[in-house]
Amino acid sequence: MPPPNPFANNPLSLTITRLLQITYANDCPPCHRLLHPTQEMLSDDQLQCFPCAFTDETALITEGQDVDDELLDTHISSGIVRQVIYAINGDIKGVQSHVADTYSAEQAQQLVDLLNSTDIRACSAWEISDQHLDHDAHQYLVRVTDETWYTGLAFEAFKLWKPGALGIQLVTDYWSSLLDDLTLQAFYQEQLRNGVPTCLVNLLHLAAAASVRYVMFDPDASQLDGLPVFERVELNESHR
Repeated sequence: MPPPNPFANNPLSLTITRLLQITYANDCPPCHRLLHPTQEMLSDDQLQCFPCAFTDETALITEGQDVDDELLDTHISSGIVRQVIYAINGDIKGVQSHVADTYSAEQAQQLVDLLNSTDIRACSAWEISDQHLDHDAHQYLVRVTDETWYTGLAFEAFKLWKPGALGIQLVTDYWSSLLDDLTLQAFYQEQLRNGVPTCLVNLLHLAAAASVRYVMFDPDASQLDGLPVFERVELNESHR
């Protein structure tokens, strides 16, 4: 099995949580609670507009359900479920963030699929350390950006405003037309024959496989886990 593609690691990890919106006392704003695990099998129709008992964490439907008395004794507040909500939350490098609320499991899954879709990721850009370029790849990009902006090999190279920083833009329409491994391999060999260093060709194919559009190489950017790292002492000194 090939190693995972570091560019395909989605920084946004999405989860869907079913919540109950509960009203309970006059002039108090609604609260939101998880359904108690013992009633997780209940459908949305068996929850909405039914009376419930709740704690600071979970709620129990009390009408039409057989609820254990001891469990009910721990849920001392009472209210009515006004709405079933499917909350979408994202974990971005350990930081929890609320993304959206939907009102059915189907809507929630459709939104998650959209946010994780290729069309969304195709517009993504990565800023990574220039140490992911070996000497030949770095010199090639410098030369290409000095001579012409477009390489003719399904990517464009350009310089950034910051000294020493370089960028590439993948021509995504072309890459998406290379659907099978044989075609990709042939194009891989064509890029090598046209003088693109192996290090850069490998990186381009990883980025294209993850539908990445831009990759920027910055001497001060963080390294991307999973990509090779090269020591280029003489180039790093020139950045100072």
